Amino acid sequence: MRNLTRLIQFLVLVAASCHSAFAKDGQVVREAAPLSETFASCILVMDDNHRLIEWLAYHYHTMPLRRLIVMADPRSKTSPLPVLNRWEKYMKIDLWSDDDLFTKEELKNRTDADMVKIHRSRQRAFNIKCLTILRDEGAKWTLMTDVDEYLRINPRAWDSSERLYQKDIAPIHLNVPGSVIQMLNKVDLNDERLRAQEWKACLPVSRVQLSGSESTDKE
Repeated sequence: MRNLTRLIQFLVLVAASCHSAFAKDGQVVREAAPLSETFASCILVMDDNHRLIEWLAYHYHTMPLRRLIVMADPRSKTSPLPVLNRWEKYMKIDLWSDDDLFTKEELKNRTDADMVKIHRSRQRAFNIKCLTILRDEGAKWTLMTDVDEYLRINPRAWDSSERLYQKDIAPIHLNVPGSVIQMLNKVDLNDERLRAQEWKACLPVSRVQLSGSESTDKE
């Protein structure tokens, strides 16, 4: 199998909560930063450790991600905890299970008869509780996505031939820490081209999606 990158073209419009980390005498130190300069995120995972490793590192750098709530599907054969533990010095992370979402009575009524229905009800309950918790903590921006999707600033923002061209914003390279939040802080959300006022609290985002592709016999 080989990974193929597929760009989904839109302008990035997301962000949320933080601490910047740096090394001092071999020890990790977390320096408080305003919530408006960082991201939080809610993600559902199921045996995604191979994706989660790179996803965390990438979004820690680009968003910057500093608060994370993870929900593990009960059908998972592996736990994301070993991967998440690597980041406990750099961001606050909670790992949830069905027990964190449903009462004992509700759990008794959850059978495997309709897995799609069960999954969707779990996803809905997780999203509602996760967003509520992060709102109460003071997070300004929260990303809702999957671990095979990576945020980036859409290069169309700096292409003068494009409808979303941001002529008043200098290009921000992906290598710059917190590039996404820097872009967000400069974008005028009242710009009618972005249609942000229609979406109110939630905004569609640009992402690079990683997926698998079967190798040919020659490869």
